[in-house]
Amino acid sequence: MKKYIYLITLFLSIIPLHNIQRVMEISDLFNLKLIRGLYIYPDEEALLLLISEKDLKNDKRVQHIWKSDFYGNIKQLVDIPHGESNPQFICNDSIYFLSMNNGKQNIYAIDKNGKNLHLVFSHNSNITSFSYSKEKNVIYFLSSEKRKELIKDLDGNFIIGSDSIYPNNILMSYELKTGKKEVLSPDSLNVRYISISANSKSIALTLSPGSYPDYEIKTEIYLLNLESKEFKKLTNNNIIEKSISWSKDSKKIYFLSDANIKQEFYYQHKLFYIDVDSGKIGILDSNFNYEINSYFHKEGNNNFYSLVNMGVKQNLFYYANGRWEQLTKFNAFIRFFAYDSKRDLIFCSISTADKTDDVYILNKKGEIVRQVTFINPFLNSFILSKSKIVKWPGNDEKKIEGILYFPTKYDSLKKYPLVIQLHGGPAASFTLQFPVDYNSFAHVLAGKGFFVFQPNYRGSTGYGDDWMREILGHFFEKDVDDVITGIKYLANEGLIDTNKIVIQGWSAGAHLTNWIITHFNYFKAASAYAGMCDWISLYNTSEIKYLREVWFKGTPKEKYRDFYDKSPINYVKNVKTPLLIFAGELDRRIPIEQAKCFYDSLVKEGVKTELVIFPENGHGIWQLSKQQIKMEKELKWFLSNIDE
Repeated sequence: MKKYIYLITLFLSIIPLHNIQRVMEISDLFNLKLIRGLYIYPDEEALLLLISEKDLKNDKRVQHIWKSDFYGNIKQLVDIPHGESNPQFICNDSIYFLSMNNGKQNIYAIDKNGKNLHLVFSHNSNITSFSYSKEKNVIYFLSSEKRKELIKDLDGNFIIGSDSIYPNNILMSYELKTGKKEVLSPDSLNVRYISISANSKSIALTLSPGSYPDYEIKTEIYLLNLESKEFKKLTNNNIIEKSISWSKDSKKIYFLSDANIKQEFYYQHKLFYIDVDSGKIGILDSNFNYEINSYFHKEGNNNFYSLVNMGVKQNLFYYANGRWEQLTKFNAFIRFFAYDSKRDLIFCSISTADKTDDVYILNKKGEIVRQVTFINPFLNSFILSKSKIVKWPGNDEKKIEGILYFPTKYDSLKKYPLVIQLHGGPAASFTLQFPVDYNSFAHVLAGKGFFVFQPNYRGSTGYGDDWMREILGHFFEKDVDDVITGIKYLANEGLIDTNKIVIQGWSAGAHLTNWIITHFNYFKAASAYAGMCDWISLYNTSEIKYLREVWFKGTPKEKYRDFYDKSPINYVKNVKTPLLIFAGELDRRIPIEQAKCFYDSLVKEGVKTELVIFPENGHGIWQLSKQQIKMEKELKWFLSNIDE
């Protein structure tokens, strides 16, 4: 059944609703709709949107395809039970997309108004992505396939196939006219990204020896000649190439990589190019200090729009004449953007700390013309937290930045309990977007009377390469100092009750949480989801070993003392803080043994602790019911312990 949401007038959106407003509860987070894709119709004043919403029957979020005109009249086009993804306009009058068919993800199509839904073709394995060549009338797609036991890569080296947990993506083609399928890449290699050249003669693709996460660092760019079907290797380095695309003249390939001009790994994402004929690799403005997260060709071969991480903000930049220019200067997070070349307009989905994503029209100067959508008008019924950007000096006098959410009924004459949240990564940052994640839920916590503090400590992105890399060889040093000095700053400002401080983290943030409570005892409670306790055993039993080698500047064999000394398990006798531990039963990034080991050690020391294991989940939680359990247990843990 089609769903319709009509434009909410500005008058209604600003009417005071104090008589019916209430604080936000955990269950309210699941009622929010979230924009997860934005595209412009090629031949009319309309937008195609991917909008995520709760699906109680399947206990998860699903995303569906919607259509909106430029004035916010919006309707849902597709309502397949398991949702839709990767929509693309084919020949201007059809929309192709991925959805489930008999347990496999296949390609479907509708007309531009959502009618004539049909399966384009059936494939016996999951299709993970696809691209269309108009000139050849061919769909090129990635198919998820199991590997053979003993295989060779393109250089002739033997590789032992990994198990079916990590199936490879192989490149295939499908001729729309004849229905002919063809395998184009060997099943010995995993295809991560593809891009068809503007002249449709070649495909650029990134290949790695397999889909096992540790092979990411072995990703290289290849060129596939569509006439001869021959591969040509274009790069040979130890960086991760991603988000590849062609220049308009098919002479350059652009890609993002977390590397520097010397093609060394572990830097902020930069926009690279490679000259196809000469093989020369360069960076667009290697002195740019922020992190480029996505990019879009505007016109010509060297002009781009990019979404750029600036620490707590993500804004829109434009590249031309050899330099980046900041177009928007919002205290906000721009998630998606699209450029309308016919009208010279920019469309962005923008979220702030107290507003979920909505689509806005911007002019070419980056100024807002008007808001297009009002996806969650019911947010007006809540008393939401006020937030602000805070900055404080570290022990070395460098300025650290973070976000502070105030209790919803804040009284400046009172002091309040504090929740400190530590982000994962650690190459990431807290940003000014509405916190809907089960690891943050700041508005719910603020409604219970907490300050919520989100510091972007050393190791975070958006502050330059030096800031991000300062933890290398120095894990749990300045990053810890930045958190502790942030707490002292809030205390000196007279905002918080220092006897009621709790701390929580996920992944790298959970590692940091575990370390902090083994070295500081002024927290009333803590929680850690997917946290490490022993770097050495973690290295030997989990994925992404290459990242830990970068962090410690070597392997445990080479840097045994560092791996040992920075393991929280060795300081468990110091712990006084009650700790709530969460773990995913199927987590391969931080195996469940890390949680069990830390839990058992804390119990032996008489520390108040609880272990919650989520079956059928890995490094994250995908079921809505279990996300709610996680937040409810965490909130109860904090409230019960600060009152003791």
